[in-house]
Formats: sequence, C-alpha cells, structure tokens
Amino acid sequence: MTDNASSSVSTPAASAAVPASPLNAQEELRRRTARVATNFTVDICGQTATGQNYKYAAVSTVVSPGGATFVLDCEACDLEGLRAGQRVSVETSFGTVKAEINGLWTEPKNPAGAEAVRFFIGLRLSEGHTWMM
Repeated sequence: MTDNASSSVSTPAASAAVPASPLNAQEELRRRTARVATNFTVDICGQTATGQNYKYAAVSTVVSPGGATFVLDCEACDLEGLRAGQRVSVETSFGTVKAEINGLWTEPKNPAGAEAVRFFIGLRLSEGHTWMM
C-alpha cells in the first residue's frame, strides 16, 4: 500500500497567502512610524486646476517618513484652487521632494475664538521621495 496523502499536501493558509507588494510595505511603514515635531521652512509649489502657478511659503509642524503637516505663511491664503490629491513640489534647503496634498484646513490662531486663522496643508510624499537627502 502506498500513502499518496503525504505527497500532495496543500494547506489553505499556504495557498491563500498574498505576497507583499512594495505599495503595501510603504503604506505599512507610513502607518507605523511616529511623527516628529519640526520647524523648518519650505516653499510649496504647484498648479491649480485652472492652470495658475502658485508658491506658498510654509513652516513644518510635524514630519514623518511618509509626509508632513505645514502652516502656510499667509494672512489670507487663497486656497480655492488647491484640493486633495493635487501633486506639488516641496522646495527645502536640502532639496526638492514631490508630494500630494492629502488635506487642507484652518484653525483659529487664538483658541479663545479670534477671527484670525492659520492655514494648514497636509502632504503625503510621492513614492520614492523622502525627507532624507
């Protein structure tokens, strides 16, 4: 008698395993890394949906390997042409990186409710780009 059962064993876990793609690994890195408080200046450059070029001076508030949050240096920023998903260039003192806008919002400058606001922009670095030059 021969035992054929041991020659072709297939487990559901082995056949259902999905190899990790570089995108999954990059997203996992972004989720697991801490954000660090920072304070460096940059210029955020891009083009609105209507084709107008813009360049905003900004100061970083927090940075992670996958992105950053910046406060735009303007009293009344015209963010009308900016939107989530838009690609931008971030010009720093140590080089230029490509990124994508993943959020735009305002917060009061004075928590007591003053009408003046600060303009924030959240950026996600494009694949292959890093703050480490």
